[in-house]
Amino acid sequence: MTHTGAPSARRASRARVAETASRVGQAVGEIRSWKREKREALRFFRKDLSLKPGATIQDVLDAVGELRGHRIEPIDLPFLPPRVSGVCVLGQEKDYIGLSDRLSPLQRARVTLHEVCHLYPFRGGAPHDFPGQPAPHGPQPL
Repeated sequence: MTHTGAPSARRASRARVAETASRVGQAVGEIRSWKREKREALRFFRKDLSLKPGATIQDVLDAVGELRGHRIEPIDLPFLPPRVSGVCVLGQEKDYIGLSDRLSPLQRARVTLHEVCHLYPFRGGAPHDFPGQPAPHGPQPL
């Protein structure tokens, strides 16, 4: 049989198995990452903010706002680019979390909580107090 340069059926099968195993490994890693983030978020809410189970997003905003000494107000920003879901902006007397108007209620809650992490004064990535400036963005585990 002449060799055409195409992989044999056996070699192709091994490649598919290896690719599937790699995808499964990535999925397991993502699940573990989400579980770790959930544990950290629960610790953040219960221990750091002294919130009880069943607390609302407004309760979280109020607790972090009290620690910062500023009220935190979520606002809709219809002009955000498609790849931007939310931003936080520091103000003189209150801070703002700007949210894209394209978000579902669940995405809106998740983005709000993510942006709150940037405003929490004792976490990495917390902004410096430069009113009117967007808070620095970095990966946050929430």
